Amino acid sequence: MESVRSRAARRRWGYAVLGLISIAVLASACVALRLQAPERDQRDRTRARAALIAYFGHVRDGDWHLAYQQLDELSNCTEAEYVDFLKEQPRLRSFTVGAPAGPSSNIDGTFVTFPVDLTYANGKREGFDMDVGIDTDGIGPVDGPGWRSS
Repeated sequence: MESVRSRAARRRWGYAVLGLISIAVLASACVALRLQAPERDQRDRTRARAALIAYFGHVRDGDWHLAYQQLDELSNCTEAEYVDFLKEQPRLRSFTVGAPAGPSSNIDGTFVTFPVDLTYANGKREGFDMDVGIDTDGIGPVDGPGWRSS
């Protein structure tokens, strides 16, 4: 007959093995997610850059309705406020979008930040960093009244 001590020892041994298997499974999952992160980040940066280039193309071409539709919800302005904001700006002649920093996340979401240089029809140049929001609803620049700062 088996003693109570030997059954308790076997049970502890079983729990230890189960614990080790659980740790191994969790570690494998973490490694797999970590290996996917750089690929996902690169894809997010590429998509965010394309969205920002399309956005400034719409602004340059005067397609303000299309530009407004691209904005991230964090821009938090009406279309009329946005159009007024763009009308206050000199006419955009050209733009460059630099290499991204990020992505970074905070309480407001996940963003990729790009250095942007704008050249206006009057010759004035302006450079600033612009965030592009990435969420389940899509990808969009954060722009509008109060968002641009040199």
